[in-house]
Amino acid sequence: MDPKNKYPWMVALMDSTGSQFCGGTLVASRYVVTAAHCMFYDQDAKQPVPKSEVNVRIGDHDLAATGETSIAEKTIGVTNIFNHESYAPAGGSLGNDITVLELAEEVDINTYIPACLAQTSDTDTFNGKTAQVYGWGTTSSGGFSSSKLLEVSVPVVTSTQCATSMGPMEAGQICAGGEAGKDSCQGDSGGPLSYESNGQHILIGDVSYGDGCAQAGKYGVYGRISFYRTWIEGKMSSPKFCGGTANAGA
Repeated sequence: MDPKNKYPWMVALMDSTGSQFCGGTLVASRYVVTAAHCMFYDQDAKQPVPKSEVNVRIGDHDLAATGETSIAEKTIGVTNIFNHESYAPAGGSLGNDITVLELAEEVDINTYIPACLAQTSDTDTFNGKTAQVYGWGTTSSGGFSSSKLLEVSVPVVTSTQCATSMGPMEAGQICAGGEAGKDSCQGDSGGPLSYESNGQHILIGDVSYGDGCAQAGKYGVYGRISFYRTWIEGKMSSPKFCGGTANAGA
C-alpha cells in the first residue's frame, strides 16, 4: 500500500474556512470518533460548534496539496454531533472527552477502511504495548502545525503510572508516552491512538490532553475506547463496521 494511504481511517476535521482544527477516526461507514472538546469554542463547553461548521476530510495525507494520494480525497459534511452527555471539562481533567460524528454520506469501507473499536473487555489489554498516534497538529508546544500527516510510536502505560505525573485518572482515560520528543500535541486532539494487531488497526484512544507536549515523564491522556465502546455503538444506526457489520477487536 502507498505509505501515504496507510491510514484510510484517519480524518481531519476542517472548519468552514477549510482550516484543520482536530483529528478523528472513521469507525464505520458513516461515523467518526473524535474528542468532545473539539466541538466547543470555549474551554467551559458552553459554546458548541454547530454542525454546519464541521467538515470531515478523508483520504488525505498532505492538507496543502491535492491528488498526492491513490485514493480519492473527500470532504464530507456532518449531520449530527453526539457529544458525550457527561463531558465535564471543569477542573481540567476533561472527563468523558469523546464525540461521535455522523457523516452526511456513507463512505465505501472497502476504500476508506474503518479502524476497529477496542472491545469492552480490553481494560488492561494494551498496557505495556507500543501504540501509534497520528495527526496534523503542531510539532512542538505552541509551534507550527504540519501539513503532512505525522505518526509517532508511544508506549501505553497503566493508570497508576500515569497518575504519578498527570494526576488521578478516570476509568474512561488511557495514557501513553513519557518519552521526550514523542507525543501528540495541539491540533492532534480527537485523533487516534491505535494498536495494530494481525493487520487490523484497533482504535484504543482519542487524543484528549497533556501537559505541554512530548516532555519526559509526562503522558498524553486519551479517551479510553474500550470504556466507551457501548456508548459509541449506541450513537450509530445500522453502521457498516470494520470487518463487515460486526466490529472486530483485539
